[in-house]
Amino acid sequence: MNLLLSAIIYLAAFLALIIGILAILKNRSFLNISFTIFAWLTAYWIVTNILITLQPYTFWVRNCYAAGALLAPSALVWILVLINDRKNKYKILLIYLSGAIFFILGYTDFIIKNAEKTFIGGFEGTFGKGFNIFSFYSIFLIFWILGKLYLTYKKSSGILKLQLKYVMYGMYGFGITTGTLNFLLPLFGIETFIPLDSPSSVFFIAASGYAMIRYRLFDIRIFLRKIFVVGGALVFTVIISLFIIYGNLAYGKIVPESIMGPVALIAGIVLFQYLRKWFLKLANRYFFTSLYDPQEITERVGRDLAQTLELNQIITTIVKTMKQALGTERYTFVLCKEKDQQTHGYCTVKKTAGMKHQDITELLKNDSLYQFLTEYKDILVREEIEDLTQKTAKKYVAPLLICKKELTQLKIAVLVPIISHKKIIALIFFGDKLSHDAFTLEDLRLLRNIANQASIAMVNAQLYEETKKFNALLQIEVTKATQNLTKTNTHLKKLLKIRSEFLDIASHQLRTPVSVINGTLSMLRDGDLDRLPKEKHKEFIENAYTKGKKLDFIINDILAASEMDAENFGFVLQDVIDPVEFLEKVVKEFLLEAEKKQLKLIFEQPSKSIPKILTNIKYLEQAVGNLISNALRYTAKGKIQVSVKTESSKNQTVIISVEDTGIGIPKADLPKLFDKFMRAKNAIDMYTDGSGLGLFIVKQIMENHPGGKVSVESVENKGSIFSIQLPAAKTKVNGANAITKHPSSQS
Repeated sequence: MNLLLSAIIYLAAFLALIIGILAILKNRSFLNISFTIFAWLTAYWIVTNILITLQPYTFWVRNCYAAGALLAPSALVWILVLINDRKNKYKILLIYLSGAIFFILGYTDFIIKNAEKTFIGGFEGTFGKGFNIFSFYSIFLIFWILGKLYLTYKKSSGILKLQLKYVMYGMYGFGITTGTLNFLLPLFGIETFIPLDSPSSVFFIAASGYAMIRYRLFDIRIFLRKIFVVGGALVFTVIISLFIIYGNLAYGKIVPESIMGPVALIAGIVLFQYLRKWFLKLANRYFFTSLYDPQEITERVGRDLAQTLELNQIITTIVKTMKQALGTERYTFVLCKEKDQQTHGYCTVKKTAGMKHQDITELLKNDSLYQFLTEYKDILVREEIEDLTQKTAKKYVAPLLICKKELTQLKIAVLVPIISHKKIIALIFFGDKLSHDAFTLEDLRLLRNIANQASIAMVNAQLYEETKKFNALLQIEVTKATQNLTKTNTHLKKLLKIRSEFLDIASHQLRTPVSVINGTLSMLRDGDLDRLPKEKHKEFIENAYTKGKKLDFIINDILAASEMDAENFGFVLQDVIDPVEFLEKVVKEFLLEAEKKQLKLIFEQPSKSIPKILTNIKYLEQAVGNLISNALRYTAKGKIQVSVKTESSKNQTVIISVEDTGIGIPKADLPKLFDKFMRAKNAIDMYTDGSGLGLFIVKQIMENHPGGKVSVESVENKGSIFSIQLPAAKTKVNGANAITKHPSSQS
């Protein structure tokens, strides 16, 4: 009996020590540290139940109770941290301090006066005068722990509720058993069952271990499973190899020892590979999800995505990798675009398995959910939505709760947004895992990493598609031109020049920023930046960031110009706006840039009232913004003045002007100033990184705006005045009364 009890006690102590080590190795957060303290103190206290059999009895019994005095306080602190009830740090210090006081008193006759006889887990002797106080103190802390756990469990939801459920099972079993056998019954003179208190720690160990493995408490199960697979395979390999060697010895050395050793070694190496696969299958079945190496998967996805610019291939790679790693078969990949008056909805289901297209479309009609994801910018886990509603704005609470209900009905576990330039470009829905296991922090980190890589790959693919369309259009024009070389020679040269200018932009303006960014990242990866002075380090990072912004601007210009050059380009005149309020807002957005360049940016208030205009505010803001941006870029000193006025006595026309004191435009360049990729020579000398598309975009917007017109007056070295002319709104109309067409369709 004593041997069995000793074995159980030693096993419980070993397991408590191990789970404490696993928690602290995974993460050094206060939650993991407080748990490790409790686990290690539990292991120490368990061992002291065997040490009491040593001489002198009284000392070792006191040592056991002193160790026990630290258990309840350390358990209470861990529970408070787990349920996030640690607002008052002095309360935690006081709890630890109270345990320390009783720990010190435990080595005096305050709790145990003397021990005359001992046995594993118990003793015969006399309790001290303070034993009752110590008992009531311990029972009070145990009830505090159990009460806190129960109340928090009732209020909680999602993954926390599942974690608390099993922690509560373990703590109730451990706490009630220990409190009853060690403190409550001895108050009534019943000491027979004291030896059973330390084995009761198995309740805590088993429940905590289960919560770690299945419900990502500390999220250490990946670590645990790898130990299980490799350790299990290694132990079995050694056992079998030793069995072969001893079997050979037992049967009279059938195989000579000089040969048997290498044979056993080779057999062990081969056997280890098979045993590792067997333990891997065992782990996948009983540890609920497949093992994977996040770093290896991330690198492999990066390589695969870098090898293709086809959007469908990118989507296939992303989905295939994610579902294989996470062990889920149900998914839907949705492409998103900015919602406007022209589009009825903003999602297109590109790839799905196990989910209905209509269900996903209905779910995405929840506009508040889409807005929330745009602001939240992180993975939405179904089981954590209820906790999320406690931390988010009130306007999102109801939509999130509706979303959780719908996700539960559709058996969707996570929603992964793919974001670029602060906008959602895609959403991926994943169903529950085949094992019905929770998504671990390791899973969520992998999803974030792949989503970030997918964002870059998808933007590149979209740019590639735009470039292909441009080249296809260009090729069509070239083919038409070659049918009559005499008539189209001039036009052909113009097209070839456009292509040459585009390639120049692509090779120089795109390659230069990319080279700087890649160079900086390479130095950062290789650790070269860390060896530079702090100022130089910051300079490299800032330079890469600046080049990244320039690359972003150039790509956006190319995409915008490509969109506006298409034959079906047009927009709805849907906004009736006050030009004064509009310009005040636009000018305000450029004030910081003007201040950095020590330039004055002024909006001149009109002397008389300005009529409202019917326009599309998105495109008008782009046109005016381009003019102000150009003025700031090509003005070294002086000021930029924005104004608005009306033309004619009837106020039928509104004129918006942007005047600067910059470098001006050579007279010879004025006629072709608004052509695609056109840049004046003095502009190139002053600012090398321009795309030559800003004024082309302004011209396209104005030409597609009924009654719209853009003009320029400029004197080289003195400055320029760009003017936008728009008709005043006659009456207030709805947003769908005027749709513009591309100029080519009007001819």
